Amino acid sequence: MNQFFDSVMLRDLKELKQQGNSNGVDFVLLMIDGEGNMVAADSAERKQAAITHRKWVDIAHYLGCHAIRCNLGGPRKGWESEKDEIVKRAADSFGQLLEYSSESGLNVVIENHGGASSDPGVLSAIMKQVDHPRFGTLPDFGNLNDGADPYEVVGQLMPWAHGVSVKAQWNPLWRHPIYDLTRLIKICKDAGYSGYWGIESGFGVRSGMTWQDLGEDQIWHSELSAVLRTKKVIEKTLGLV
Repeated sequence: MNQFFDSVMLRDLKELKQQGNSNGVDFVLLMIDGEGNMVAADSAERKQAAITHRKWVDIAHYLGCHAIRCNLGGPRKGWESEKDEIVKRAADSFGQLLEYSSESGLNVVIENHGGASSDPGVLSAIMKQVDHPRFGTLPDFGNLNDGADPYEVVGQLMPWAHGVSVKAQWNPLWRHPIYDLTRLIKICKDAGYSGYWGIESGFGVRSGMTWQDLGEDQIWHSELSAVLRTKKVIEKTLGLV
């Protein structure tokens, strides 16, 4: 995530890349937040947002990532009446960003992150209008608008998926009550997806407790256990174990 970068000086990026190589870590996807509204009504603001994203294209390319994840932008509420305009504005700004990223070969993807971005009809329309092989989606299992069906949303975003965020929140009984995790992974698999599976997982504390009630070791063990549980579900659904 770009928020984790205290510095983007070349010497620091060299050290980060070296540390990754030394520890067997591949840099896959760089998530970009806070770099401007890509669907702003003002064309100059959109252009500036596209320009501000450029440095992260260069950084991701240097680190060996295959993609950057961007946010669509725009309001979380009240966007329904301007769907068509949002699609046109997004096609403009992301088209500019894709033009810049052409030499790097980097993929540019949008995650459903609430508001218009979590409307699969809006994202699908943007994908069709831009129609670029390096432009796609990053379906996230959990970032849904109120009342949305997770299976329909993920299914509609999969034709353009360049990544998948397997979001899981396990309860203290090691159940996943929000949605059927296996079913969502199978939807991705059945769509022919064969890329990276990102795990964004956590563990809910017991009723009447807060994270402040747990020690550092307990928190670490709980979060690690949740990630490994999610990984096991992915591997089992894909027939890897």
